[in-house]
Amino acid sequence: MKIMPLLLLLAISSCSGTKSGNVHHLSKLDASEIETAEIKKALHDTVSVQLTTQQISKLVAVVSDSPGELLKAFPKYCIFVKLKNDSIIPYKVIDHYIGENDAYVKTREAVYFREVYENSKKTKHLISLKTLH
Repeated sequence: MKIMPLLLLLAISSCSGTKSGNVHHLSKLDASEIETAEIKKALHDTVSVQLTTQQISKLVAVVSDSPGELLKAFPKYCIFVKLKNDSIIPYKVIDHYIGENDAYVKTREAVYFREVYENSKKTKHLISLKTLH
């Protein structure tokens, strides 16, 4: 029985918030390489809001070289960026984060992109998910 508190203490101390030094970054974007970008409410929505050049620049500023953290979450909105080489980079927007895969950047701009979607005219999506791997 005396070993139980020792094991519990060892388990708790091994899980303490020590930093591993790993910094997670999102894919670096170059605005000149972007063909189009759009935001959707859900992954498979057929309607979207096309982002303007100014809105794309804002997204590029947020995701490029921003240190991030690992999170697991369901997106509230999805931003798809189609590059001129036909590749597509999907980003997830949740509360105060914008992320790619499981790496997220905490930013006030997440609210901005939610408002862009909510307050803009929706059109048929231009980026086909068939090319997304």
